Formats: sequence, C-alpha cells, structure tokens
Amino acid sequence: MKFILIDQLKSLVFNFRKFLVKLLFLILPLLVSAQDIDLFEQFNGRYDFTAIGNTLNTGPNDCNILTQSSADLTLTGNQDLIAARLYWSGSGAEFSTEYPGDYQVNLNGTAVVADRTYSVSSFIGIDFYGASADVTDIVSANGNGTYTLSDLDLTGNIFPFSDYCNSTVDYGGWSLIVIYEDEDNLALNQISLFDGLEVLYQNELIITLGPLDVATDEFAKIGFLAWEGDLPNPNNESLRINNVLINDPPLNPGNNQFNGTNTYTNSTNLYNMDLDVYDLDGLVNPGDTEIEIKMTSDSDLVLINNIITSVNSELPDASIIFEPIEFICNNTVDVNWTVFNINSTGELQAGIPIKFYLEGNEIAQDNTITTIPIDGAETGTVTLPISTSTVPDPFTILAVVDDAGGGVSTVTETNENNNEYQQVINLADVTLSVVLDSDILIADGNAICDGEDQVIGIIPGGLTPDGAAATYQWFLNGVIIPGANNNELTVTQAGTYELEVAYQGCDATDDIIVEFVANPVAGTPNPLVECDEVPNDGFADFDLLEDIDGDGFPDLETEIINGQTDVFVTYHETEPQAEAGTNALTSPYNSSTQTIYARLEENTIGCYDVIELDLIVNAAPAITDPIAPYPLCDNDQNGTEIF
Repeated sequence: MKFILIDQLKSLVFNFRKFLVKLLFLILPLLVSAQDIDLFEQFNGRYDFTAIGNTLNTGPNDCNILTQSSADLTLTGNQDLIAARLYWSGSGAEFSTEYPGDYQVNLNGTAVVADRTYSVSSFIGIDFYGASADVTDIVSANGNGTYTLSDLDLTGNIFPFSDYCNSTVDYGGWSLIVIYEDEDNLALNQISLFDGLEVLYQNELIITLGPLDVATDEFAKIGFLAWEGDLPNPNNESLRINNVLINDPPLNPGNNQFNGTNTYTNSTNLYNMDLDVYDLDGLVNPGDTEIEIKMTSDSDLVLINNIITSVNSELPDASIIFEPIEFICNNTVDVNWTVFNINSTGELQAGIPIKFYLEGNEIAQDNTITTIPIDGAETGTVTLPISTSTVPDPFTILAVVDDAGGGVSTVTETNENNNEYQQVINLADVTLSVVLDSDILIADGNAICDGEDQVIGIIPGGLTPDGAAATYQWFLNGVIIPGANNNELTVTQAGTYELEVAYQGCDATDDIIVEFVANPVAGTPNPLVECDEVPNDGFADFDLLEDIDGDGFPDLETEIINGQTDVFVTYHETEPQAEAGTNALTSPYNSSTQTIYARLEENTIGCYDVIELDLIVNAAPAITDPIAPYPLCDNDQNGTEIF
C-alpha cells in the first residue's frame, strides 16, 4: 500500500508540473527561434537507411538523466556501410554558462566532436541544443553489435527544481543514422537527410522536403528523429505527409505521434524521444519533387531534429572538371574536360551542353557525345580564346555542364548544384617565361676564377609552365653555341649568355652576364739555404720575410709576386694546406731540408696559384781532434815557439 501511494504521489506531481507548463504556454506569448530543417546530404544508388539510438531519461520527464546508453546495430551480409552520422541532443543552451550543451561525446570509447550544432530558444527562455558528427569510420571499424554513447553529461542542467525540471522539458538522447548499399536487393534510390532543430507547440509546423525525385512510391519511406515528446497529453498531436494523416497504432496513433516510441524496434520506452519510420506507399507519386510534412501539437512540446527519406529515383547527376590551364600561347588554350555521372540513379543522355566563361562572359561551348551510364564519365577537348593582353589579372575560367544558357538546365538531376568547376589563373603562371640565375659579376663578389667550371641555368621555378616540353638554345655574346640545347650550361669564359626557350610556338628569353677573375701566376722562387748551426741537428731557422736588398719588401715574396699587384703570399707545409689557404706558416720557420708551398692569392675573390719553395739546410764542417800532440823544442829557453 505504501508503494502504491508513493507512485500515485509521483503521478500527481508529474501531472501538476505538466499543468503548470501548459498554463504558462497559454498565458505567455510563444517566443521561438530555431534552425529550419533543411537538406544536409543526399546519397544516390542502391541505398537504404536505418537508425538506432536510445534515450538518457530513466522515465518520462522524471528529472533523472543518465550519461550513457546503448543500442544494437545489425546489417545483413549484403548490406555495405556507406555513411553513418551521430545525432545527440538535450536540455541545454549553445552559449549558456548556466546550462551548457555538451558537444563532445564518446561512441564505443572513441571521442566524437560535433561538426554541426543546432540550437532553439522556446517559451519563457527555455533553450535546447543539438549536435551531430560524421562517425562513418567508427561504425566501419566496429561493424554490427552494441553501440554505447557515453560522456553525454547533462546532469548539471537536469536536477530537481532546475528550469528544465520545473518546466518538464528535461531530456537527453542520441541516434545513429546509417546509410547502406545492397547491390543485390535494392532499387536505385535517393536517400535525402534533412536536419536542423525546429519547435512544434500550439501551432502547425510545415516542413517542405526537397528537392527530391520520385520515380515510384514502391518501397519509399521516411524517418523522423524528434525530442521531448511523451505519452501523456495526446492533444491534437498529428503528423500529415502530403496532407494525409498518419495513423499507425498502437505505437503512433493519429492523435499522439510523438510519444516516446521507436518504430525500428517497436519500443515504447524511448522516453522523451521518438525514432519513427513510415512507409510512403500511396503518399508520394511519380514525378514528385517535394514532400510536405505538416505537424500539430496543442499540449506537448516537440523538437524535430532530422528527417530522412528514401525514394526510388531515376535521375542523372552531371558534374564537370577540367585539367588545370598551365599555358596560354597565341591567345588560345586547349582545355581537356571530363563530365561525370556520379551519385546518380539514371543515365545522362547524350548532347548535354557545356559552356565556358571568362569572368562571367561566355567564350566557348561544347557538348557531350555519348550517353554516360551511372558512375560513368566522358572526356573531351575545347579551345578557349583568351587574350592575355586584355584579361584582368588574375582571372577566372568557369565551366558549366547542363547549361543551355542563362543557367537553364536541359535535364533534371539528382543535384542541380554541382554543375560548375572553375580555376583562378594568374597570368604569370600561364604565359611562357624564363628566369636565369643572377649575373656573376666581379663587383658583386660572385665572379669565378679562370679555369673553373661554372654551371648557369634556370632558377628553381623560373620556367613557366613548369615541366613543359620546351626546347632550349644558348647564345654567347649573340652568337649561337652549337649543341647547347639544355636548360643548363657549363661556362669557362666571360661574356653575356642568353637562353632562348621555345614552347608551342611561343618563345621567351633571358640572359646572364658572367665575369671571370684572372688567376695570379706565381714566380719561381730561389731555394732558401741556411747553415746548420750547433748542435748540427739538421734544422735551421728560415727568415721568410728577409729583406736583403733593403727595398722594404721581403726578397722571397718579391720573387713569387713577380711584379703583380693586389696580391699577397702565404706559406704552407703541405700542398693541400696551400690549396685550401689554411695553416699558414710564421717567420722565422724552423725546418730541416724540405719542400714547402707558397700560395699567391689575389684580393678580389681569392683566386690563387701555388708553387714549391725548397728549404735547404747545409751541415757545418766537422773538426777532427789530432791523433797525437805536436811538440816543439824551446831552444832559447824563453817559453815560446812558433807553430
């Protein structure tokens, strides 16, 4: 008995809250801003759709919200995943700090961040939010099985006496829309996914779905994802499709369409959430391009988040691209175009017109020749007249397929908004030009020494069009260089070099001045000779800077310079050191007899010559001690004699 009283009390409180909300709706004006349900994506092929999802509510508006829930996905062996999109929504506001929405969730443990968001402001300042994201990769990796949405945390918004609980509009949930292909069992269908976030309450909400192409009503169907609907208060809660009342009891009776049900699974406990699907047999007709959805609700607040349709369709879809324009010569260019019939459900007939525009002005036209099958393509070539002297820079070339002029189509397509392709062009990128290396000048310090090989040529990116099958010819001082037909040239003498580039009847030239610096020529120095002083060890000090003649210049340096100017001399133990100009010797230099190397270098850019210099150490004569004493007689007894 105690439990019965508690349940009755809960029911009374719930109904009283509903009564208060209804009373507020009647007293206050309905202020609503929303995002209209509109076409988001369209898929054309042997496709169909299904949906799974679950609520986070533990009961209808019971002010108790979970942070995760699960649902099962099952595709048959013939059904191949094409796309999957996750939707989630709840009691929250897009930019609110008090009741924020949650835009990052987890699906089977993988983080998902919203790439589309939705928001709606309704009665007395109550806001709701929605989000969606492409999760095709996650579903592809997980396949069939249980899908758990977690970390959708709205507990900070939904608690006793919060705005949402007080108004009995507390909810949260998610849905997964799955598009799949079945080549063996499905007709050519057009799947159209429409989304947004619109409010239905005490009004008639009309949503027009299109553009569509209906070939037949056979196997056509429509699905809805709606929030906040619940079972009580079935007051004029209707759904009409093309003005036909949908009455599908027991789950979706004509006066209580949005009542917390899932018609994919026949569930009746999808609290404050509806995941419904209906057949369109007899509701659409061949040739229809739109479906009108008309909904009413006098008591229950309902939020429409997405609508998805599947109709049999037999339409082509013309799209076009052309190869990038890389070069314009003689004010014309041949453009290779390709027309596709992809994402279609019917053949694209022959003779579809193609027009080309330059800055909005038609400059050429062409047309397809063959019938293009589904997923097929046709290529062709058209010559475009482009006057490089008068076009703006940059300019745009636009190709439009299925253009009879003035944007008028010749055939109905699954998508009328993908018939154009364009390229923005800078003149410098498409007219023949060539740029060589910078001049090699003595004044700039980048000249080279006589006898060295210098490679000159086109700088990186200096040829337009890049990679073109051009021909080359080099000239020296205006005279052709026989056999010089590459984009680079090795030069060994000074002069003005010119490269002429020819391509498709056009030519361009550039030149480069090359200067060389004469190498100094070292004079042959006389050997330096020094005596080996005591202790006669084979070494002597050589004064490399000795000035015997007193003219103020070292004699050795004078011999090597040999009258040349603006040069200097250094000395090195080895020839590699002299060639590199490293480890210069200092004077005096203590050495045994050996050959060292003198480097004569000019001061402009460091051209040099190396010559040998012999250092000779002459040994001192040796004195031999006498074998015996040399005696003399002192005949006069004076103590001295002459030796």
